[in-house]
Amino acid sequence: MVSQISISLVVLLLSGLKYHATAPTAFPDDSPIDNLPEDEENTCICGMWYAVMATGTSNDDPCNIFTNNLSPCECMSAYIVTLQSYGFLVYTNAFDNQSSLLTIDMGGISQSQSEDSSLINGFTYSRVIVQLSALKGKYYVSEKVSGTENFMNLELEIMALNEKNFYMITQVTLSSASDPLIIVWSRKKTPGKYSTWKQILNQLYELNINPHDLKFINQIGCKYPSPNQYNEMFFCVN
Repeated sequence: MVSQISISLVVLLLSGLKYHATAPTAFPDDSPIDNLPEDEENTCICGMWYAVMATGTSNDDPCNIFTNNLSPCECMSAYIVTLQSYGFLVYTNAFDNQSSLLTIDMGGISQSQSEDSSLINGFTYSRVIVQLSALKGKYYVSEKVSGTENFMNLELEIMALNEKNFYMITQVTLSSASDPLIIVWSRKKTPGKYSTWKQILNQLYELNINPHDLKFINQIGCKYPSPNQYNEMFFCVN
């Protein structure tokens, strides 16, 4: 367990951030929207987002959406938890299909409190790598988990957010990289060919982004930790 981390520390780090606001392969048919927060379907970025497309990037890091998302990396997502007004705890996930290792990064983001809330500053703070088989049910992890520090600043701009909150297109700039990357997120693991996916493609073209410049991220058959398992891995004292 990563006993050195507390939610209070994440809140403290979030409160210290400074802001300067700124403004085709087909997937299977539609599936139900997963983990959409009740009564907040139009405005809240919280909840589960599945990464379905992204700018391809690769280095020697373990699989993760920001710096190493090429094959055999797949099953990438972000689970966003509201901590305070405009502040969120974030877990990002990525699975290595060769080693069966799941990489989970924990950090925080905070939206600008101005009228233009498209720019979000944030950071990653800690990383856990665990065998996927260690996720037992929805309530516990079957092996001892050791975390490592993984601090990285990032700036995330929401380029498009569907009014029904089915998808979100973001541009992410990392403190460790010179070029930004595009990530397409969906509330559905498999956006439907004739509905959500069509809207995503149209939105990309409106933003002058060629979808053929992005890579598809497999979400079929993916398994992700539950909120209880995130808490056990990052906040429970062993």
